[in-house]
Amino acid sequence: MSPLHTIHNSGGLSAALASSGSGPLLLLEDGVYLADMIEGREVFVLREDLAARGLPEPSGKKLITMREFVALTVQHAPIVAWY
Repeated sequence: MSPLHTIHNSGGLSAALASSGSGPLLLLEDGVYLADMIEGREVFVLREDLAARGLPEPSGKKLITMREFVALTVQHAPIVAWY
């Protein structure tokens, strides 16, 4: 299994990109503001957090629900949280 990297804010994105070699990124909480800044990686964006901040849907990223987020955690190991 590949890791799932949860990105919670801009500092988390910088740290994740500097340290992680593989696995998709999941943007949640304030991490959803960064959706348009990421290229070349598989990126998921938590729909509820995007809507709570009034942001438009980012192009080229997969929007997921909380239920789909839980499914991702079953499909990936480890889950690495970046703040």
